[in-house]
Amino acid sequence: MFEQHRSEYINILRELRHKHPNMPMAELEELAEEEVMNRGPKSRAFYRIQATRKLTGGGNIIKKKLALHKHGMSAQQWVLSYCSSSCSNGSHYFTQ
Repeated sequence: MFEQHRSEYINILRELRHKHPNMPMAELEELAEEEVMNRGPKSRAFYRIQATRKLTGGGNIIKKKLALHKHGMSAQQWVLSYCSSSCSNGSHYFTQ
């Protein structure tokens, strides 16, 4: 199983290298990770959630998760950092 995933990743990396010969290796690896995630099997629930996110403007969850993983943050850490920076001054809501 591991060898199959490894060979698939290497093949995707070769395809991307052929398409983008001047791109740095780090960017090619990011594109390959995204491609592997997109090629995997997905459930009906995944597609329903993606459709809802697109309708509400939430964006692509796979790209966001890869970006969070790249920065070493979990989704909970991101939510906490976002809420602490944007929701810290809530006193203006209660003024009369």
